[in-house]
Amino acid sequence: MRNLEPISRLTLAAGLLVPLASNAATLNTLYSFTGGADGGLPVAGLIYQGGFLYGTTKGGGNSGCPNAGASGCGTLFKVDPTTGAETVVYSFTGGADGGNPEAGLIYEGGLLYGTTPVGGASLTAGTVFKVDPTTGAETVVYSFTGGADGGQPQAGVIYQGGFLYGTTRNGGTGTRCPSGCGTVFRIDATTGGETVLYSFSTGSKHGYGPYAGLTYQCGSLYGTTVGGGAINVGTIFKVNLSTGAETVLLSFTASNGAYPFAGLLYHDGSLYGTTVSGGSGCAGTGSCGSGTVFKVALRPRGGQTVLHSFSGGADGGQPYAGLIYQGGFLYGTTKEQGGASGYGTVFRIDPVTGAQTVLHSFSGGADGAYPSAGLIYEGGVLYGTTTEGGASNSGTVFSLTP
Repeated sequence: MRNLEPISRLTLAAGLLVPLASNAATLNTLYSFTGGADGGLPVAGLIYQGGFLYGTTKGGGNSGCPNAGASGCGTLFKVDPTTGAETVVYSFTGGADGGNPEAGLIYEGGLLYGTTPVGGASLTAGTVFKVDPTTGAETVVYSFTGGADGGQPQAGVIYQGGFLYGTTRNGGTGTRCPSGCGTVFRIDATTGGETVLYSFSTGSKHGYGPYAGLTYQCGSLYGTTVGGGAINVGTIFKVNLSTGAETVLLSFTASNGAYPFAGLLYHDGSLYGTTVSGGSGCAGTGSCGSGTVFKVALRPRGGQTVLHSFSGGADGGQPYAGLIYQGGFLYGTTKEQGGASGYGTVFRIDPVTGAQTVLHSFSGGADGAYPSAGLIYEGGVLYGTTTEGGASNSGTVFSLTP
């Protein structure tokens, strides 16, 4: 399995607005991170709220982070999509408040909610936090212990009926994982009380190690694991909110994809997602192939369809992020392979025919490099982040008009 961690190369320079042409769309670099107080290495995607783009950076912010030295413990930021101006809303310290956020945010009731994989009361197991975007005040909603309650949430949370739902990649009561096999959890957004709905285990065809967040549909939570399943390259699962029962809907077999690091998109009775490995021509091993875009029909219940197998060439490869649906198309990014220069792509797929179009190939320069996160659509424009590249090689926020 490939390492999820992005390559960290923080240097200093200024942000800029740079229009860059592509064969199918126009990309603008709205902001280039410096890796300093403004943040750096945005691993997560964006949300749009009140005229601003909000997101997180894994590095940068206040210096002196216990786990990252002078590179900082990360930030929660906002960018004006019209001017490109960036404002740090909150800088993490790596202590009780959490540190190095790798997940995106949600907006609910005037507050921004997210997770950190480290920090909190234990300093190592992570947090669920909320931030007032007006005042910048941060409050830890829950600190994980790394034990039965879970630990190190890699993904963000969703909100449903007064509760926050998410996953941890470690911890739980499952067996045969050195640090626990991960959990699906629920947190009361008002009281901060946490309930583990399901603990993953190895030693069976059930999955373990959920890196991605959850999708809610009709009383159940849907998600992915990067371990477990028929040949230990991941699963798609659902957890019934009423009973806590977990069901494996699909075991990946390499030929149909391997290692789904991203969450799932629900649209019109089907789940859509990506895998970072596997695909056409792979047989029984997750170490081949450059990933897939797939569809799993829920209503009526049907099998899985691989819409596209990436080649790692001009079409891109290794999509770590999930998908969005807009105007009859699926949109996403590929991170570590492919495109014209090998620095990743923004792509579009017709979910009916499987036809794929590369909208932009990143150059590794001012336009950014290695997009780890997915996209959002607002006002006819796609917005996203790159983990590296830009003026300082510390990542970017970009817009793209398809």
